[in-house]
Amino acid sequence: MSLCVIDIGNTNVKIAFFKEDRLEESRSISSKSCLKEHLTPLFQSRSIDKAFIASVHEETEKSIKEILSALNISTVMLDPSRLGLTLDVDEPKAVGQDRIANCYGALHHFPTFDCIVVDIGTAVTFDFVTKEGSYLGGAIYPGIDISAKALASYTDKLPVVQVLKPESALSRTTESHIQSGIYYGLLGAVERIISELRLTSASPSSVKVLATGGATRIENTTMCEDKVLFVEDLKDLVDFIDPHLTVVGLYEIFKEQLSKKQEK
Repeated sequence: MSLCVIDIGNTNVKIAFFKEDRLEESRSISSKSCLKEHLTPLFQSRSIDKAFIASVHEETEKSIKEILSALNISTVMLDPSRLGLTLDVDEPKAVGQDRIANCYGALHHFPTFDCIVVDIGTAVTFDFVTKEGSYLGGAIYPGIDISAKALASYTDKLPVVQVLKPESALSRTTESHIQSGIYYGLLGAVERIISELRLTSASPSSVKVLATGGATRIENTTMCEDKVLFVEDLKDLVDFIDPHLTVVGLYEIFKEQLSKKQEK
């Protein structure tokens, strides 16, 4: 039997299958696609014991639950009130479940270090978690697509562009000016925010920095070259890149909550 872990985001749904603590397969599907068409054959091709779900999008969550129910697959929702992780922030209920999962994933990889997680997706989130298991907060920054659309929406003459790595930061056309500003601006923001968050630690130089999110998924050889180039530049700023960090963290949460249930 396999355990299915599902991370329902604002843009994509990430599905991963684990067996005996090993990640066997993962998929990322647009939440705007026909989920039933994509997910039903995927779930039917495996013997699934349970599906563990974290969600920040209620409508997509409802659709996926209906698909799983039709296939007689039981579901377990992430319960923030049963976490071993301490949410040491002013609004603990507002912390996204994907961000909580990222913290678990970070401590899975580096259990004896304070960690910063950078999740580069629709938005870019930064999260700081201590080695003792306390989530202390973080930051949120606009993602590449949001930045490109905002420039076009709030100006009269700037177009919406596909943001690629320009040949040079010193660009010579309007399109490449925008590409340069957004591309290197994001890398600069990642570098500076990481630098500031390190100061939260009693030992800033020992903090481990992990990156995840859609921008880091290059394992598929059909991915565009621009994403590969971005990951190469990102490697200079972080210690570890794991495109599957969120689902790994969700799996760790599931094991923790299952263990607590068995203890009762």
